[in-house]
Amino acid sequence: MGMTINLSGIPQQVMAAVEHELPSRAVRAANELLTAKNNVLRGQRSGRKYGNHTASAPGESPAVWTGHLRDTGWKTLTDGHLFGIESETSYAMLLEDGTPGGQMAPRPYRDKIIAEAEPMIEAIYKEPWHIKI
Repeated sequence: MGMTINLSGIPQQVMAAVEHELPSRAVRAANELLTAKNNVLRGQRSGRKYGNHTASAPGESPAVWTGHLRDTGWKTLTDGHLFGIESETSYAMLLEDGTPGGQMAPRPYRDKIIAEAEPMIEAIYKEPWHIKI
């Protein structure tokens, strides 16, 4: 779903000022997602115990065993207007969605990352725009 906003009545000078600030805000927003990712993908879980390691239970965020999912393979995605983060770890989506056939139940983390970062991202975009008219 998208939203259409009519910008035809906004002066070109104002639009130029907003366009100038959007890239830095997108980078800051992506950094908030990375911070939230680090928070969501840490801490103790309540699943099965394997020696000294406690796995995540179905529905919990993935447990930290080696820290590989949390610490490596993440990149920020920004194009000046849009932002996001993405894991390049091959098994990230298997953890998020579970395995085909249901052998492993999902260990969701995406929505938790977004929910944690959302207030800070909203604050970034609600900051005053530096527009000189």
